[in-house]
Formats: sequence, structure tokens, C-alpha cells
Amino acid sequence: MTKIGVPELGKRAEEIVENVKRTREAVDIEENGVIVAHVIPAAVPRTDQVDEAEIAKFWSDLKDLSSEINQAWPADVSAEDAINDVRREL
Repeated sequence: MTKIGVPELGKRAEEIVENVKRTREAVDIEENGVIVAHVIPAAVPRTDQVDEAEIAKFWSDLKDLSSEINQAWPADVSAEDAINDVRREL
């Protein structure tokens, strides 16, 4: 996560907000080395601002990840079993 000081936020606020909107990455605001605020993206981006190419890339990446997980997943372990094992460890 990016960290910036209050004076820098004052000088570059518009640029910082645009970057948060574009990258969806939050920015911590520091004052005297202490985080005093966060600039975070809205929880749900407006659909009229979503790039169709980004959506297609997301689904393609998700499909690739699914294939990668499938290749390494043990045949005798269900997703439910895996989740239950993790829950028992907590």
C-alpha cells in the first residue's frame, strides 16, 4: 500500500484520487510518521465506468487460475473437505 504525507496529499490530491480510482489501490495518509487517514476506492465501481476489456481480462485470468488450481488439486479431496480442514486448524 502506498503511503504519502499530508503535505503531499494537499499538493497532489487530484492525481492521487485518480490513481486510486484507476488502480483500485488504497493510499495511507501519514502525519509525523503516523497513519491518520486512508484514501480508498469506492466499494463497487460504477458500471458505466468499467472497461469491457478489463472485464474480459478478469474472466480470462480467473479461468486460467481455475485451470492452474485444477492441475494441482488432489483427486480425492473435495473443496468442502479442504475448507473444513482449514476451519479445524483455526
